Amino acid sequence: MHVPTQKRIVIILAILLSSYSVLTNRIYCQNKTSMIVGGIDLTLGANRDEVLNKFANDRFKLSDLGNDAWMIFRKSLQSDELEPIGSIQFIKGKLHSASRDWAQSQNKAGIDLMGSLFSALSGLTAKTGTDAVILTYQNEQPGISHRAINIYVGGRTLFVSITKDASMKSEQVEIQERIQQE
Repeated sequence: MHVPTQKRIVIILAILLSSYSVLTNRIYCQNKTSMIVGGIDLTLGANRDEVLNKFANDRFKLSDLGNDAWMIFRKSLQSDELEPIGSIQFIKGKLHSASRDWAQSQNKAGIDLMGSLFSALSGLTAKTGTDAVILTYQNEQPGISHRAINIYVGGRTLFVSITKDASMKSEQVEIQERIQQE
C-alpha cells in the first residue's frame, strides 16, 4: 500500500504528538546523565562493555564509526531493513555521549516541513537571544482531534499543531509564529 508523502508526515507527527505525554514522562523520569535508546537505559559514565552488551541481541545492530563511536540500528521484524535509532561514544572505556533519533525523512515534503520549522525556531532565538519554554496540549472531541506544541521565546510564540477532522476525513499540520503585546 502506497501512502502519499504528505500523509506520511502527518502520520509521523500525529504519532509523535500523540505519544508525547508518554515520552515526556520518560524524559522527566531521567536525569541529565541518562537516556533511553531503543528501550535500553543508557547512563553517561557506564562501562563500555556493559553498554555494548545491552545491544548484543537480535533486535539491534551496531556499526563501528571509529574513535569508539557506534551507530545503533533497530532490526525490522518483517525484513532485513535496519532503522537508525541513535549513537553512542566511549572515551577511556566509559560512555561519553548518547543520542536518540526521533524521525528521519528523505522526501521533499518532510524536508520542506523541517526547513519551515528550522526557519521559525532559528528566527525566534536570533530575534530574542533568550531561552525557550515549551508547552503541549491535546484536545480530543468526538470527530476531531487537536494536538499542539507552543514554544515561547522572548515574547514570541512558535505554534506547531496537527488537527484531524474525522467528518472531513482530513488532517492538517500548521507551523505559525506569533508576536503579541503583553
